[in-house]
Amino acid sequence: MLRRSLALALGLGLAACSSTPKALYTDPDFDTKNIEADGIFVAGVTAAEVAEEESPRDAITLGEGLRRRLQEQWQREIPGPGKALLTGGADEFRSVLADFEHSGQLNADAFTRLKSRRKLGRYVILGRIDIDEIERTHEETRDDQEDRVRFEIELITRHHVGLSVDIYDLDQQRVVWSSSFDRRLQVRGRRFTHEARPEDVRNAPIEELREIRERIREEGYPNAPARSEVLRRLFDDVAAALPGGN
Repeated sequence: MLRRSLALALGLGLAACSSTPKALYTDPDFDTKNIEADGIFVAGVTAAEVAEEESPRDAITLGEGLRRRLQEQWQREIPGPGKALLTGGADEFRSVLADFEHSGQLNADAFTRLKSRRKLGRYVILGRIDIDEIERTHEETRDDQEDRVRFEIELITRHHVGLSVDIYDLDQQRVVWSSSFDRRLQVRGRRFTHEARPEDVRNAPIEELREIRERIREEGYPNAPARSEVLRRLFDDVAAALPGGN
């Protein structure tokens, strides 16, 4: 018979998988000089789906999170969705965000509805959360010795978020910067062990081993990292990737 025991719980520190911008596009005329001269503001960050209950999906709330990180990183005032709501019709502005969430782009009608926000800046930042999912997996090792075989299973929970960011020129009515970002934060949980005699492992039905692994996975996955923490790091990535970032 296979024998199972629970090893000491490991530290639950966060580990991050780094984010690499994909398909980065920068218009030659979009640079730090033009940003400083003509201004830039955050319109919002949309999220069609969320992996966590009660996680904010409102584009205004998420956009303010991006605005704060940009402002902290750049050390300059960056207008955000809160100010945009106070300029012109709020319902029209929210409809622009809803259309962007659905299509991933601004159309001619959206540019018309954004005209009243031109005083906030020539360039407008829009983000969209394309991926928001919880991943549960495990790492298993096997140690074969003369009198026993020892299996160890370590449980891992990851929160995976993918973010697309586009910057539009309101004067030219076109995209001047575009990129995608991706991050996974993971927590390593408890490590389980089970042991068997070598002959038991050779003769044990595959179904029995599978049942033990499934029972272990069901019992002990750690809680996923909060989406707010993943987004904080993604927003820092955006700030670093934009012209003038570091």
